[in-house]
Amino acid sequence: MSRWIEPVTLEGTYVKLVPLEREHQDALADAAADGELWKLWHTSVPSPDTIATWMDTALAMRDSQGAQPFTIIDVTTGDVVGSTWYAKRVQCTAINTEAKLLCSRMRSIR
Repeated sequence: MSRWIEPVTLEGTYVKLVPLEREHQDALADAAADGELWKLWHTSVPSPDTIATWMDTALAMRDSQGAQPFTIIDVTTGDVVGSTWYAKRVQCTAINTEAKLLCSRMRSIR
């Protein structure tokens, strides 16, 4: 299947959203460990033991369904802080808000 969405990087003042790549796996595992997010009942976040399978699924959806999974980067520090979820230290911050705004703007352009 050909991609109907071309990879794009979205950047604001606080956050950069880059296309998810296998090289982000260790940094994403570290971000999920901030708050042990996989233990939360109200969300689905990969644990260190399941991050590889989670990435396989996200990348397969990108390739077969045209989804665009992102890695979320804190512009100030350069740290990876999440994907569809956020490390505890950046929850309820401008990073979360701006990432949602950037994604909503992208949807309105398509």
